[in-house]
Amino acid sequence: MMKKLLLIVLLALPMGIFAQNLKFGHLRSSEIIPLMAEYTKAQTDLQGYFKNYQDELKKLEDEFNKKVTEFQNEEKTLPENIKNRRQQELQDMATRAQEFQTTSEQDMQKKQQELMAPILQKANDAITAVGQEQGFTYIFDLDSTPIPYVNETTSTDVTAAVKAKLGITQ
Repeated sequence: MMKKLLLIVLLALPMGIFAQNLKFGHLRSSEIIPLMAEYTKAQTDLQGYFKNYQDELKKLEDEFNKKVTEFQNEEKTLPENIKNRRQQELQDMATRAQEFQTTSEQDMQKKQQELMAPILQKANDAITAVGQEQGFTYIFDLDSTPIPYVNETTSTDVTAAVKAKLGITQ
């Protein structure tokens, strides 16, 4: 008798777990974030930041090319020690330009993360608010979570609700 009771309890336990009212939602952040006003401003700021670096790299490149041309024009008439010194200067310039490019790329990535962090936080806060207000167990971002299948009848698309929470009318 005890074994039968234990078997019934063990069989009923998973049914009780699955009988809970689980509510799933999904969205695509790529349909939300680019429509946020903060995103547009961040992109504009980032483009200006990028242009500053691009302009500086262009100046370095122009200066390097000018020195190379001068060296090539004078190379045959220069004594060996001056030629070697100028070649070393050109090598040093090329190294500095490469280091500047590497540093500028790192700075750009850092700036992009810095500008995007509050935007992503605001979007996540809106997703959390929609999830709490509408009683979702989970809301999946299909752009960042590898989910191979979404059953549209058992998972609700909350993209419009999150857009509304953020004040996006598109």
